[in-house]
Amino acid sequence: MPRGKRPAVRQPVPAITCSNQWERASGSVAATKWFDIRGAKDGTPSVASILEEFHFDGGTDAVPTTLVAPAKTENWTMVFWCIRDSSDDGQITSWSTRAAAGTSGWTMRANTAGSLDPLDFDQFCPAYSAELDPFGGAITDNKWHHLAMTWTPGNPNSVTCYVDGVAKSTFSDTLANQYASSVNDFLLIGKGNFNHWTGFIDTARVWGRTLSPDEVAHDYRAGIAGHQARVIEENLISQYVPQGQTTTAWADVTGSNNMTGTVTAPPVFDGNDYYSIGNPANLQFTTNFSIEAWGSQDADASQGYERLISRDDIGANRVFAMSQHDTNGNPYAAIFVGGVVKTANGTGNYADGNWHHYVATHDGVTLRLYVDGDEEASVATGGAMDNDPIPWEIGRAGNGTDYLEGRCDTVRFYNATLSLAQIQQNYQAGLAAHS
Repeated sequence: MPRGKRPAVRQPVPAITCSNQWERASGSVAATKWFDIRGAKDGTPSVASILEEFHFDGGTDAVPTTLVAPAKTENWTMVFWCIRDSSDDGQITSWSTRAAAGTSGWTMRANTAGSLDPLDFDQFCPAYSAELDPFGGAITDNKWHHLAMTWTPGNPNSVTCYVDGVAKSTFSDTLANQYASSVNDFLLIGKGNFNHWTGFIDTARVWGRTLSPDEVAHDYRAGIAGHQARVIEENLISQYVPQGQTTTAWADVTGSNNMTGTVTAPPVFDGNDYYSIGNPANLQFTTNFSIEAWGSQDADASQGYERLISRDDIGANRVFAMSQHDTNGNPYAAIFVGGVVKTANGTGNYADGNWHHYVATHDGVTLRLYVDGDEEASVATGGAMDNDPIPWEIGRAGNGTDYLEGRCDTVRFYNATLSLAQIQQNYQAGLAAHS
């Protein structure tokens, strides 16, 4: 660096003021609204379950707003953050301004059932016209993405579509192929005339002008941290985070199922440490649950099996186990159905001393085990999990064996079966703290 020159100071990314902006905001749950924090066009979710998390179930969840869609003679830009849940290979719609009559407006959708098609931009003018795959791919990695579309009117017009701040396509249509306008075309978030979004949509914005490429890139960078760090709160019953760990207790920061125990130097478990939650009624799951933990296991062979989370005395009372072999590092999740064990056996070796993210889900039909955001194993269970009178424990089996030698923190219990997209969201949210 030349003498006398100072290094450039990285400036914060400035906010770009838009006309309308819907996102998670203080009071949105109580008011049953998606607040438009820039304008006055609040949206009313069709189902209360999407109020907190902006998670759309692909069936009935949607947010109709009172924003009249921009006309084709106006400059406009629409932007939203989304996760597309790859478990839904049917027809999905992200945004739509198509009227109930179906002969006006536009829809951003994947319209082929039984495949993970890319989103298309379909216009109704009233003759149907479509721009296929304007975002340059199906975007099915179950991660947050920032999608933007700019519209510059004309005959022909100009439309540019962006993914994560990068332009993927630019196309144009003559006036005859541009969408027909109607005062009844209101903006719909998460649905179209016939299908709905599966996954997440958040921070939806509308501008009454065409953003420049630099502005779209700035808007993307401004939202990265807030979306990667979000933890799924929908259906979360109990949550235990590292900051609450002490040698004798671990507080439930979401519910009231506090732990007690003896852990010498948490989050380290040294082979005789454990916490106990007891057996509270709201953790007596039999179907539709998800159990999650971040853990690491020392590469040794002193225990045989090492339990992360357990409700099992290896005797008369056997319910659940999330554990790992310390000889080969293979993880497994197990439940008991009518006294018969059903085990999802993983094949990866995770006894490497590094942090890994473990999730077990059960929907009453299948038990699944996920490690680091990917499905590791599954098994058909054929029924509900047993509910024997045995406490939940972290770090050992209930008969005082199979102790964990390693680390464990960030334990969560959900009374619902998390989707792959939700599991990957929690994995992404915890990566920075566990790298």
